[in-house]
Amino acid sequence: MVQWDCSVPVVPVDVTMNIDTTSVFDLAGDPGPILNAAAVESARRTIVEESSYLWNFDSGNHFISLTRSDAGWALVLHSNEKEFKDQYNGLFPRSGTWYAKNIREAEGPRPMRFLVGEDALTFTELSEMLVPFNRLRHRLIARLLLDGASDVTGEWHKEHYFMPTKSSAAIGAFLCEPGEPVLVFSTVGRPLMWFEPATGGSNVTSWADRRDALVVPHGWGMTADPFDVTVQRDALFVNGCRLDPAPGVSLFEGLGIRPRVFESNQAFAEAISWHTPGQIVSELTQIESYSRHGALRHVHR
Repeated sequence: MVQWDCSVPVVPVDVTMNIDTTSVFDLAGDPGPILNAAAVESARRTIVEESSYLWNFDSGNHFISLTRSDAGWALVLHSNEKEFKDQYNGLFPRSGTWYAKNIREAEGPRPMRFLVGEDALTFTELSEMLVPFNRLRHRLIARLLLDGASDVTGEWHKEHYFMPTKSSAAIGAFLCEPGEPVLVFSTVGRPLMWFEPATGGSNVTSWADRRDALVVPHGWGMTADPFDVTVQRDALFVNGCRLDPAPGVSLFEGLGIRPRVFESNQAFAEAISWHTPGQIVSELTQIESYSRHGALRHVHR
């Protein structure tokens, strides 16, 4: 969670506020094998060929998962609105974007790039607009995948990359009311968990009206051993490798960075309890999933 305070509208552009959304669609029953390779490829082809959406469930940690729990069946989607990332109308700080020529830079050993005035307001309004946009996008894709195989009986949506206010950014984390359950990711094929955060940790922040809010990680995360980082004005050095601050440069290529793995969701909850206390409400067993690892079947029905 990043917050700033200024008497005029300002946005530090390197928060890169394209929206990441988690959506859960509760289902009336078992929809069958809707995430087999042929079914997902058909849906992907429809999106690519017959819409303006950019399919991105097969990149990064994005995914689609059909799950089952004591509460029933659910379809989980996690992606961003890539249509507003790298293009001219996007929020990612690259040379060809709509605001690139108006970026200002603060002097100092660690300079900050930012927008001021009308550009900052436009950036913020675009980010706010993309929250309902991405939720509707997920709803349409869920409908496409289900194709009438099961009715949707309820929906839950929450962002972990977004601007909660005009002067704050949540980066890779949910912003919750105390006691508000959120769906936390694990790794390929492992159960997802509904996690209810509690007060008492170091993850307390505040909403614009000064009410307490809790920052909750959206998943198990990544790790590396060793993980040595050095920051210079024009480059980032990770484990001795130079990374230039340019679009498309990834931390995952040749740096030994890998997903964190825990024995269970309970083990993860205990590992984060010093800064994010809370309890596991329930778990969702992944039956099928689709991600950069392809279409996978995890357990029998």
